[in-house]
Amino acid sequence: MNIWLLAVGLVPIVIFVVGSSLGGDRAGIWSALVSGIVALAMIVGLTGEVDEAIFLEAGLIITLSVIALKLDNPFYFKIQPAINRGVLGLFLLYFELFSESYMIIMMRRLAVIEPKSAQLLALPGGVEMIQSYSLQLIALLLVNGGLIYLVAKKKNWIWLVTQLSIYPLSLGLAVVNSLIYLKPPS
Repeated sequence: MNIWLLAVGLVPIVIFVVGSSLGGDRAGIWSALVSGIVALAMIVGLTGEVDEAIFLEAGLIITLSVIALKLDNPFYFKIQPAINRGVLGLFLLYFELFSESYMIIMMRRLAVIEPKSAQLLALPGGVEMIQSYSLQLIALLLVNGGLIYLVAKKKNWIWLVTQLSIYPLSLGLAVVNSLIYLKPPS
């Protein structure tokens, strides 16, 4: 995963939980809003550019932070990860249904600059592993997004743990898929 996307997407979420624990929900939202803007400015300053995913993530955080502050309701800030997961899951599902797995497409593009991607695709079971993982990731994104939405009105720590659960789960799926599909040479 892109480290910059984590900086823009994850850091403000954690800062929101800490800030709201210390000073209430408005303080948490303000803290997250400021940290999101600072993270975005740092990325532009360090890299000189912002890719579409980072721009959309930052835009969603900023927009929903402003709405949450205007309406004095943290729910609008807290649904941001659910929206992200839902949109990404549906985007990947579209490719699975009407084209080729987006993960396969990206692995082929990445192979130009990262030869290990081409090696993975060339392994017996490599393409099947990526296709299987892609379908499982779609389900995980949609379920996790739904759970985040359902717990958005719960305590902030429950919401944070629900949101963070996708990282070890997706890593676990990747490991299980590699064990199933990639056989060691005999």
